[in-house]
Order: sequence, then structure tokens, then C-alpha cells
Amino acid sequence: MRRPDATDTTSQPMESPSSPPPHPETCLPAPAVAILRDAAAEAERAACLQPAQLRLVHDERWLRIALPPALGGPGLDLPALLRLEEALAWADGSTGWVVTLCAGAAWFAGFLDPALAARVFADAHACIAGSGATSGEAEATASGWRLRGRWRYASGIEHATAVTANCRVLRNGVPLRDARGEPVIRAFLLEPGEYRVEREWHAMGMVATGSHAFAVDDARLPAERGFAIEAAAAVRDEPLYRVPFAAFAALTLAVNLAGLTVRFLDLCAASFGSRDSARGNVPRRQLDAARDGFGRQRARLYANAEALWRACMADRVPPDALLAEAGAASAALAGRARALFAELYPYGGLRAADTRSPVNRVWRDFHTASQHALFTRPVSRDAGA
Repeated sequence: MRRPDATDTTSQPMESPSSPPPHPETCLPAPAVAILRDAAAEAERAACLQPAQLRLVHDERWLRIALPPALGGPGLDLPALLRLEEALAWADGSTGWVVTLCAGAAWFAGFLDPALAARVFADAHACIAGSGATSGEAEATASGWRLRGRWRYASGIEHATAVTANCRVLRNGVPLRDARGEPVIRAFLLEPGEYRVEREWHAMGMVATGSHAFAVDDARLPAERGFAIEAAAAVRDEPLYRVPFAAFAALTLAVNLAGLTVRFLDLCAASFGSRDSARGNVPRRQLDAARDGFGRQRARLYANAEALWRACMADRVPPDALLAEAGAASAALAGRARALFAELYPYGGLRAADTRSPVNRVWRDFHTASQHALFTRPVSRDAGA
């Protein structure tokens, strides 16, 4: 169920910052949206994505959107990747979040040992979950690594074929430090049997992401399972791997908030919008002003993504100002969206409080996703998620 050629954003020019990008509906065919939404209620009841949703995800290769063609990906540019992730979040919050986080972990293929990456992604249903938190330890050994730790909030782990985890590196029990005196951190790829899932996801929203924890007691890994996530350590030369991870993470998660917010605005207009302020309905002018203001935040975010992409395409190290703007634009979008939800949600009355309603689901999904740490701290060049 491919997007029509007319909506292929890969080669379209980026709008100016004053002009918001197209509505997310232009990036997904209506039948795909219907499949994701029709299964959303059951996915919440089951607390995991449903077979119809997963079939679509794999058929469309959405978990590979950050991979090059050599590894079975579409080779999207950064703005096109962001628009697709925003559209998925607009269609269904949990699906969009799982695809974004797991496709983001698949992006690590650009830093993995090439033979290992080829083997992992030879599986047509490859799904990489993981955590950016540094809550494990990796002891360097003569043959590789010895890992232990526990990581929370691994979205999509119920469907994972492998996971990634960040660890502090030790040698002879002593934490290593780099030239700046900072702890040495490495990411690691773990395969089934090397970790265990601990089911503890009980959030009010993003219920179907199944963002459970995983733990490792004493895993012995070969040397090639450890890798650094920084542009200088990339083993592939595609431009997408020149995007600093901190900016990549901030932008990809922010477009999920954007997709959820656009969906909320759509539902406001359809469910309780009116031409005037009578009888508690949201005034049309107020709703239009909210759309316009949020459109400017979306435009700012995509303008930054386009500028970052141009720098990476030119094989330049993105300037610090662009990286700072990625964090600032993401934080500004999150802040404006929070204010927008607070402003408009009360007009929904008890219909919006019904947990079975789409507007309540998107409200809960947004207020869960926006708790991610990336929306409360600044972006630095090498920071993890």
C-alpha cells in the first residue's frame, strides 16, 4: 500500500518557515489510515499493536525508513522521513511511536559492524527496540564484552528481533573516561536469549506501544556488538548517518507530537467546533488561531530539518547553531502543543473524557509522549535519547 507518487515528499522543495508543511493526510493513503485506526481500540485493550497494524508496518517496510536501499530501506531524505513519521502519529499514536523508536534503532545500522547489520536486517520482520538511557555496565574483556543492567521504556519490545542498550564502559571494574573526563558510553546490540522482557508498562496513553523494560544479568558479547553513535564512528557514507544523533532524536520525536496535535485539532473541528462561542463549543476563530500558531511551529521544525539535511548532503559537519535550533524548535513545538491541548480540551465536555473516544485517546497519547526527557532538556551534539 505505497503512497501515491503525487505525495512523494522525497524530492519536493521545503516550504519557507512561514508556510506550514502539508497536512499529514497527504503522506498516507486512506486505506492505511483506516487499518491503523480501526485496530486502535483493540490495541489499547490488548496493550500491544494488533496483527493488522503489524502486517501493514512490515508490508510498507516502515521499520526500515531510516535504512539505505542496501539494507532494504527506501533511502529517504530527512524531511521525507519526518513527514512520514508525523503522518503515522496522526493516524495512530501508538503505531507512530513504535515505528519512530524502532526505525530510529534500525538507523544504528550505520554504526554497526557491516556483517552484523547485514545479518540482522536479512530478516524481513526485523524490529529493533531499545533504550537510550545509560543504565547498564559493559566490562571490556579479551574477547569482547560482559554486560549487565536494566533499561526501561523500550517501545515495541514485544515485537523485537533485537534490542539496543547504552552502557558505561569498565575495564577491570573501573569506569573508563574520555579525554574530557566524561564517562565512556557505548551502545550494544543484544539478540533474543541475551535479555529478558519485564512487562511493566502501565502508562495512561501510548498504551499499545508496549514500552516495557528489559534486563540483562550477565551477557557475554563478541566485540562487534559494541558501537559508538556519533558521526565520526559511522561505517556507512549515506548522508543520513551524518545527522548528529541528538538532532535526529529530537526531530523524530517532535514530529510524533506534531502528528498527535494535528489529529487533536482535526477532532476538535469535527467533534465540538462551531462558528461561534455559544453553548460551550470552541469558537471557530479560536480554533483557527490555534491551527495557525501550531502551523508556524511545524514550519520552524521542518525548516531546521531541511537546513540540517542540506549540510549533511554537502558532506559538512552541521554547525552548532543548527543543532541548537533542532532542540529549540522541538521544545517550542512541544510547549505550544501543550498549551493548545490545555486551551481546547475543556470544550470537549464529557465526550472528550470518555476513554473510548478518539479525542480522549489522542489526549492521553500526547500527554504520555510529551513526558519524554528530550522535551525537557537541551540538545547537545552527542547526547543520547
